[in-house]
Amino acid sequence: MNRIYVILIFLFFISCESNLLFVEPQPDSLEQLNEIPEKYWGKYLVESDSSILIVEKSCIITEKEALEYSSGFDERIADENCTTQERLVIVDEIQECVPLLYLKKNEVAIRRKYRDTLFEINDEDRLKIYGDYLFFNKKNEEEYWNVWVSMENEDRTYSLWLLQWDEESEENIGTVFGKVSKIDDPVMGQQYFVEPTTEELNRFLDKLGSMPYETLVPFNYEVEDFY
Repeated sequence: MNRIYVILIFLFFISCESNLLFVEPQPDSLEQLNEIPEKYWGKYLVESDSSILIVEKSCIITEKEALEYSSGFDERIADENCTTQERLVIVDEIQECVPLLYLKKNEVAIRRKYRDTLFEINDEDRLKIYGDYLFFNKKNEEEYWNVWVSMENEDRTYSLWLLQWDEESEENIGTVFGKVSKIDDPVMGQQYFVEPTTEELNRFLDKLGSMPYETLVPFNYEVEDFY
């Protein structure tokens, strides 16, 4: 049996806003890392939408391909301020060459990759390691923290959770967190602001199994030889 082991790093839908916001980056008692550990560098697949995560020394980037269509080839070239060369579109403004896929005589499709920085270690994006968990803390405009947590699974994938409070839970949030305040935001709805102790944070982490999560798969995923 041949197996290839590659450790996964993660970050998904990092721009989402949780209904559970933290006053301080978590865990509050630990120092932040100055860089992402080298063992996590590489490319990873986000299972839900097949986008790609590229993990580097100090940042995590998402990459996704998309097809763009135009009903007029000449008009498309003018709009993009670009030229063509051997079935490639040369986009001058961003110095990018993208493949040209001809659909009809007067219609064209261009396949383009989009990149966006999801997480970059700085004063507003803080990474901490706590036991088996990686904590990705991201400050919002109100200077509270959204927190994502990731942990390795037995099958060598990773699960990623956005820490949030289940509004349908019969449990009162005050029984989990000692320091909690809340507001009813007209856009975001009910939001909770918490300052957990280490014990309270541990109790909340025990609830991850009942929360929605994203599965992240390394490009060189563990492969079993069945022959």
